Amino acid sequence: MKKIEIEFTGAARAITGRKTGIIEISDRASYRDIVSFLAGEYPQLIGMLISEDRRSLLSANFFSRNGEEPILPDDMDKTPQDGERLVVLYFIVGG
Repeated sequence: MKKIEIEFTGAARAITGRKTGIIEISDRASYRDIVSFLAGEYPQLIGMLISEDRRSLLSANFFSRNGEEPILPDDMDKTPQDGERLVVLYFIVGG
């Protein structure tokens, strides 16, 4: 089992009422599995940050590994490392 810290920011924090949390996942779990776990724990995120299929984040929402590196859609089937901190972020564009 691996322990992953989840940090909620912005809308995710407002919706969940939490700043951080620790989850335990299997050694083979992917980032996509983490999204499914979060959908189960926080169903209010579905349709707001998490897609209806509970397997992906909605457009403009993403994880940042240790607050430094974005987890892109193509990376969602990869496996996180034990002790990673995933920050739930919303990408804002404009000008």
